[in-house]
Amino acid sequence: MPRPLTPAEIQVLNCAASGYGAYDIARRLGTEERTVRNAIARIRRHLGARDLHHAIQIHRTAEEQQ
Repeated sequence: MPRPLTPAEIQVLNCAASGYGAYDIARRLGTEERTVRNAIARIRRHLGARDLHHAIQIHRTAEEQQ
C-alpha cells in the first residue's frame, strides 16, 4: 500500500476538488504556483491517476473506505 498523502498534498487536492486552479490554490496556500503544479504531479504519480480529476476520485474513494 502506498504511503498516505501528506497534509499539504491533501490541502492541494481539496482545493482542486473545489474547482480552484493552480494559481488560485497557490494564492490560498501562500506558495508558488510551480510548487502547486509539482504537488499535483507528485499526487498523480503517487495515486497512479490519469489526471487531476482521477486523483481526486481515487482520494475520495479511499477516504470513504476508512
